[in-house]
Amino acid sequence: MGIRRGSISTPIIADGLVFNMDPANRASYVPNATTSFNTIDLSQSGTLENGVAFIQPPISSSCWDFDGSDDYIDCGNPTELQITGALTISCWVKYSTNLDCVVISKDLGGNRCWALWPNNYLTGNNVEFAIFSSNSATTVRTTSAINDGAWHHISTTFTPSTSLKIYLDGLLNVENTTSIPATIDNDAVNVEMGRGLNSFYYNGNIGPVHIYNRALSSNEVLHNYNALKSRFE
Repeated sequence: MGIRRGSISTPIIADGLVFNMDPANRASYVPNATTSFNTIDLSQSGTLENGVAFIQPPISSSCWDFDGSDDYIDCGNPTELQITGALTISCWVKYSTNLDCVVISKDLGGNRCWALWPNNYLTGNNVEFAIFSSNSATTVRTTSAINDGAWHHISTTFTPSTSLKIYLDGLLNVENTTSIPATIDNDAVNVEMGRGLNSFYYNGNIGPVHIYNRALSSNEVLHNYNALKSRFE
């Protein structure tokens, strides 16, 4: 099993990892900076827009703080993130809001690829993951909400023509296997943390974010959760 020193000295799965942005990893982010780097390719960076704050221990685990008003991180649209096939998105989050707010997306409304957010409008704040194929959405929603003000790990996977899955805290929560498309649209839109559709700003904390160009197995998702959970207990 391949591993990468993806967060301080903690090994995470390396196979297929194309994006690792972590506020605790000084190769990725230096406190008070306005830019964070993808440690897989340091030529790729994200710009902290409108005052995204950094919180470090002992107040909280090293994380970014989004105010729910206008904060977001713009990670651009490098070729490596223009993924149209198998995909995994993983992130550590802490929030208590009851409002629709996007954790991470590649979705500006007219141009739509995928999005991950707590969906209060449809699901009582349950977590929803959507991919867009031929501009049509296919979604999967968790069976429960996690807006309890505690840290949680979310991992979503897309296996073409097979399934969409959401894992919470290392365990499979929900799976959609109905009419799953073969590809994700590759619209010209940036990956953004903390907002989607130029709106729906996230109110809460985000820790490390990982993107893979393949669907991790359940064992791999659990491995990544266990690798980092001590930071968020």
